[in-house]
Amino acid sequence: MLSLSKRYGKDRLEAACALALTLGTCQYRHVKDILASGRDQVKPTTADLWSSPQHDHVRGAGYYQ
Repeated sequence: MLSLSKRYGKDRLEAACALALTLGTCQYRHVKDILASGRDQVKPTTADLWSSPQHDHVRGAGYYQ
């Protein structure tokens, strides 16, 4: 794993390992693929929480009691 730091640098290797851990993997092959594709340099996007649109057909919590 440390041999990847010679080619990609320590900072990128750290970022790739952190990303791999969030994905639930720690295999050399996966970390190498993350570095090769540049996924370690992409800023993570935060997905907004989805909420149901308001309209007449939505029943409130009081309806089900």
